[in-house]
Amino acid sequence: MKNSRFSIIDTNVLVRVITNDVARQAEKARELLLSNEKIFFVPEIVIFECLYILQGERYGIPRKKAIEAVRKVLSLPRIDYDEAIMNPALDFYEEHPALSFADCYLKCLAENREMLPVWTFDKKLVNQAKGTAKKVG
Repeated sequence: MKNSRFSIIDTNVLVRVITNDVARQAEKARELLLSNEKIFFVPEIVIFECLYILQGERYGIPRKKAIEAVRKVLSLPRIDYDEAIMNPALDFYEEHPALSFADCYLKCLAENREMLPVWTFDKKLVNQAKGTAKKVG
């Protein structure tokens, strides 16, 4: 399945734009994302990594600020991503600070694809994603 209209963006491009920690790379990343050449698809794994990196030891950006920063980049006109799953997952992640983004994503993926329930040993997920997740055993 070839699609020459799209290109994929790597995590480090998003991180440079958000953090501006390497000024020259951040400038090049912004130029690329604002160019009119392609539509840039952001895969789910890139969003996962970006949130993990932003909130991690190096940057220590609080969850809410990291989510806002990711949303801002995803809102750029030439950015495409799976909005039907990622937007609710980001919302749920913001509303449920005890859950990981992976848990929030699984909940929203299961609901979107009507693949319920999410079976888990994670009590927090079962308690906070009522009706979507069930405990194994």
